[in-house]
Amino acid sequence: MNRADAALYAAKEGGRNRVVTARPRGDADSGVPA
Repeated sequence: MNRADAALYAAKEGGRNRVVTARPRGDADSGVPA
């Protein structure tokens, strides 16, 4: 895995985690990308 792939994977995982953790708090409508 090269650096670009690692960054893309980290961004994808980070976005997924952000959406999953934001949804119960109701922050999904406050600018969090789906």
